[in-house]
Amino acid sequence: MGERTRLFEALGVLVLLALVGLHAAAPISCTDFFWHLKLGEIIASEGSIPRTDMFSAVHPDSSYVQPQWLWEWWAALVYALGGLKGVRIAQALVLVASFAGLYFTVRRATARISAAFFVSLLGFTLFEDRFRARPDAMTLGFVVLSLPILLGLISQKRARLLYTFALMVLWANVHGGASVLLLLSLLALSTGSVIDHLTGYAQDARAREQLQLLLVASVGFFCSPTLLQGLAHWAALIGPQIQTGNEEWMPTYTALRQGVTPATVLIATAPSLVSVAYSWEQIRWTRAHGRKASAAGEWLLCVGYLVLSQQAIRNVFLCIVPIIFMLRRRSQDGDSRPSESQRGRRWLNPALAAAAAFVGLITLHDVVQRSYGGIAHAQSIFEYDLLPDTYPEEATDFLQGAGIQGGIFNHGPWGGYLIHRGWPQTHVFVDTRQNLTPDMWRVYMATLSLQTRDAALDQAWRRWGVDLVMLRGPTFALGLPPAHWQLLYKAGDQEVYQHRGGRHARDNERRAREWLNAHGGRLNEDLTESATRVGAATWLANPFHKQQLEQALAGTRSTNAQIRRQAQVRVGEIYYRAGLLPLALEAFAQAERSGPVAPRTVYLDAFCSFASGDHARSRSKLHVLRSQDLSSLSRRQKERLIILDRALAGLP
Repeated sequence: MGERTRLFEALGVLVLLALVGLHAAAPISCTDFFWHLKLGEIIASEGSIPRTDMFSAVHPDSSYVQPQWLWEWWAALVYALGGLKGVRIAQALVLVASFAGLYFTVRRATARISAAFFVSLLGFTLFEDRFRARPDAMTLGFVVLSLPILLGLISQKRARLLYTFALMVLWANVHGGASVLLLLSLLALSTGSVIDHLTGYAQDARAREQLQLLLVASVGFFCSPTLLQGLAHWAALIGPQIQTGNEEWMPTYTALRQGVTPATVLIATAPSLVSVAYSWEQIRWTRAHGRKASAAGEWLLCVGYLVLSQQAIRNVFLCIVPIIFMLRRRSQDGDSRPSESQRGRRWLNPALAAAAAFVGLITLHDVVQRSYGGIAHAQSIFEYDLLPDTYPEEATDFLQGAGIQGGIFNHGPWGGYLIHRGWPQTHVFVDTRQNLTPDMWRVYMATLSLQTRDAALDQAWRRWGVDLVMLRGPTFALGLPPAHWQLLYKAGDQEVYQHRGGRHARDNERRAREWLNAHGGRLNEDLTESATRVGAATWLANPFHKQQLEQALAGTRSTNAQIRRQAQVRVGEIYYRAGLLPLALEAFAQAERSGPVAPRTVYLDAFCSFASGDHARSRSKLHVLRSQDLSSLSRRQKERLIILDRALAGLP
């Protein structure tokens, strides 16, 4: 290989790893991260692994174990040393190392630069959804570390055994659930070697060695204090998660539900395309070299990886493993048959280079446009350690500062953040572990519909004493709570309510009022008004929301009528989210005077008017909506309109 080729390869690898690092270092948005972090902090402080669901507002004493204690302990250590920024840097380093390992492993196995770039870029697109601060972000790295075993790249027998044992022990403690993959891979290779031996296509030594690797890995697999119990809990909970539509566990083809983009099409079709290519390659290889040149272990291994890659979106990246086997076979074919190598180089290297370039463009589009909405938006959010509007930062500051206590019926994705910031002062009803009993599942699912939410929240209070509610607003369909719920705080769409009959009601209302008075509230002001006004000021003072409002207000001064109208609508939406209804109504009215507005704006105006007591205006907006195409509204928004229509029908 010439000096110029090495230089271009080095530059290409640097660009690839820089893109990986930048994307991996994005603001933290993972809904699982914070409960993992809290578990790690408990492990670090107490020197033991929690074995109960101590964060639950319903069953804190019930048995529950997570099988990735070592990752959680590492995360707590990194957070203690460098805060959230340190976590982002560590996440970037882990994924850069994973892709560097993937590139150089494929490079070694195939002896082709083009193959290494193609597989790495394809892996980037297929694994992009896992670029989050959680244990399974390390799964690609562990799969890469297992490739030397699966591909037979470690020549010495003792080194192979020691490497397999060490890898299995580490993987089983860092991410126990995914570590089953290595055990199943070695089981496939062992079974295949036994089949080859029984059919006369392999020697005894090969079968014995594969069985030894499986035995060593099995011993390492059980060198985890939480693995078996953790897997048992996971197995009991995964069914309800899938039934409720957890997208990462849906079949790969369902990626198209996220929208038809180059990346989603690639994700949806990659396992099928690889399956066809692998089948054709196996037929070609067997015809050219005979059955003795094929290995049943490889067949079982690759078919298993292809089945897993089809079975769930989170596993789609596994289809790169059969690709590596195919490309390595091409390299071996060229070594054994030089004439075939010369003919293959005439089309294979250019084809792989073209495929790598094509996949690279898809990857770039996926990362920049689909993940961030463009370079400008990516730059605007990269300064934040937490992705804006992802976590209830202001409401949690209030809970913590005011000393609010009790069980919280919460928005599911907020559970981990509430655990990290509020436990043991508060406990949550649900988090993304979704460790719910059948009765809890029924109540939780009922709250997802606005028509059954009120009754479900009351049931959670009566049955389990969960007297706080913290959901994305509007918590109640019409924006007005029933009499027995008291608003304690509202910051944007982060709303905290207290049941007036709850065990902590009197103390929590007193603490809330004291905190609000210390942060700009007025003496003798109604608690709801104070909670809304102080929360709105706090929410709008957030640098991200402040910048959004300033940009929208600047747009209202544009000389272009369309830009001005769009900006007025945006101003109204921001004020509506903040709970400043008079200002929102004024902005909507200005937008409507300058021209037609979208159904969503009329929809917001209708609810804003109703909550402000202007029922006549609310009726007029509802009448306008009846003559418009409402396909742009979500199912939940249409559900709210039905409830609003019924409420207005019952009023004079």
